[in-house]
Amino acid sequence: MLIEQARLAGGVYGLSGRFRPGSIRDVAWRAEQLAAALVEAGVLGPGTEVVIAGVGPAGVAATGACLAAGATVTVVSGASGRQSILQRSTRHVCPTTFDHPMDHWQIGSHPLPGQDAAVAWAAGPADRLLAGFAANLNRWLRETPRFRVVGSTDFVGYEAVGGGGVVVSCSGGLTLRADLLLLATGIGFSRRGVPGSLFRSRDYWESHDTVFKPPRAAGLRVLVAGGGDGALNDLVRLLTGRASVDTLLEEVDRCLPLTLVREHAEHAWREFAAGGDEAAERRRLRDRQRWLDGHLDELWGRAAVRAVIGDAALPLTRRSCVRLVTREAWFDDAYLVNRLLAGLLLRFLGEDLPGRNGGLVPLLCGWEVAGCVGLNGHACEGDRHLCAKHPHRVRFRRWPGAARPDADRPFLSTRGVEGDYDRVLLRIGADAAAGAGAGADAGVAAAPAGAAEHRHVPPFYSRGFRDG
Repeated sequence: MLIEQARLAGGVYGLSGRFRPGSIRDVAWRAEQLAAALVEAGVLGPGTEVVIAGVGPAGVAATGACLAAGATVTVVSGASGRQSILQRSTRHVCPTTFDHPMDHWQIGSHPLPGQDAAVAWAAGPADRLLAGFAANLNRWLRETPRFRVVGSTDFVGYEAVGGGGVVVSCSGGLTLRADLLLLATGIGFSRRGVPGSLFRSRDYWESHDTVFKPPRAAGLRVLVAGGGDGALNDLVRLLTGRASVDTLLEEVDRCLPLTLVREHAEHAWREFAAGGDEAAERRRLRDRQRWLDGHLDELWGRAAVRAVIGDAALPLTRRSCVRLVTREAWFDDAYLVNRLLAGLLLRFLGEDLPGRNGGLVPLLCGWEVAGCVGLNGHACEGDRHLCAKHPHRVRFRRWPGAARPDADRPFLSTRGVEGDYDRVLLRIGADAAAGAGAGADAGVAAAPAGAAEHRHVPPFYSRGFRDG
């Protein structure tokens, strides 16, 4: 299934735009899984000529997996030690995306000795992971004659040729012949013409095949695990039946003008773009976000929310009953538009839980999914896509060190219990899945006899790539 999802053409596979955005480790794990699937299918092996476009986490992880399979690998990278990540992607600082910068975010690139290329990143607390990527590249360059990096060279396009194989076109007139082309060009780049390089948070999930839309979702108990953009998109779409959050935003905006949000985004971005001191501009963005939060609290009064729900005609009947479980107390790292819409709907549901959400408290904060057991004889063997198609019994455990949510918010639950759900949408990324096998909390009911429990722990973590 992974091969079919990633295939773009004959011998061309994408590691970015065809999949949902994920954490840096989720991206790397996905790349390794694709390589393993290609080996199993007999497509990748000793002597296979592979070209990989991109030298980020996905590209490096795919490189290692292909080399381990005996392939000859050429990496095409437009990144160099002299080129800042700011020149190529603004997703990590743009106030309409990740609009609440964290102090521990890292921006930079790790030059490769003797090469006109670098490992570049813009991610969260994954310093040790990224250092491991760079160390692996250095080791492969020294020890593996089957590996080379073509630096300061942009990937331009490809053409499948008869009889198998791909001709890869690069800047400067360079062409490469390969059996396989793996595109690891990222999801935040603004460069057009590269498959998988464009990303918009508000409509990315519009065609995603694991969201259950009414009337199929009517009456289903659905658990959404995660606190990022994929989870919030699922939450909003399941509660409203809208295919795109973008269309919903337009309807809500007519009832509750979000001019403050737009003004904040435009002002903050102008400040950042014109600023010379990156650290100072990050602090300014964060201060403006805090200022905005106070104004939004005034807009999110119960009467105003009720009016918006009514005026926008949001369908709160004949839909699924949804619970979102997340480690954190709120959605600080998610896109602003997703936070606003999810908060609005949760506030409304909090007024009448039994009648509006089938008795489910819609938000379970400070907890995580500890394990899933397929019911009625179903065994999905840890495949998160299959978990979205069958009922499961889910165990939760308290996330250590999680901030406690405000007690006066009626839509928050502080108790985690075992429960049965008709569908489970795992939007946790491989970072949150790491460590899920650390043992269950005391008092959690055991799995039914004969049921195989899966914890969705990717093998990527067996090598110790985990941040503190």
